[in-house]
Parts: sequence; C-alpha cells; structure tokens
Amino acid sequence: MKLNLIRIVFTLAILAILSGCDTNPFQSKQSDLAKELGVKISDYHYESVFPEGYYATILKPGLSLKEVHSMIKGYEKVYHCKNYEEIYYYFSLEDQAAMLAAEINGGGRPE
Repeated sequence: MKLNLIRIVFTLAILAILSGCDTNPFQSKQSDLAKELGVKISDYHYESVFPEGYYATILKPGLSLKEVHSMIKGYEKVYHCKNYEEIYYYFSLEDQAAMLAAEINGGGRPE
C-alpha cells in the first residue's frame, strides 16, 4: 500500500513537471506577434513555426522590396545577404535561440 502511494505521488509529480514544460519556447512571442499582425496563428500552416506560414501567404512574387519590407514585422534583426536574400531573426538575437526566416527577393521589383 505504501509503495503504491509513493508510485502515485511520484507519477503525479512527473506529470506536474511535464505539464509545466513549454513544448514551443516561442509560443507566447508568436501569440504577441499574431496580435500585432491582426491574425490568428491557427489560420496558417505549421503553427509551431509562425510567422512562416503567414508570410508565405501574403508575400507574392513581383512585390517591390519596399512593399515586402512594409509587410514583414516583428523581427529582432535582419541580415542582408547579397542583393537577393534577407535573413530575419524572430524572438531572439542569438543564432541558436532565434527562429530564422529567409526571404528571397529574386523576382522583386526595385523600390
């Protein structure tokens, strides 16, 4: 009886710890960004990597760089690579902690 009680308490403690673990470390920041953009994360594919699905939906070939830059919001920093690619850091400035998104401007019109 006492051993079963210890097992139950141990199991409940493990479950309490696991329920407190955040499986998506960006979830609250993603929610904040979705509010800023006026959208629902659930409306886009791959919710765990939001805003990737959102930007894939709104960014279309032929947009000028000025138009693209006016649409992309919420990033921490951006690197401009050559004349055709930009790397956006979301939710952190550190490479290992950030969610990265690349925007290829190959077909974009000049500003």
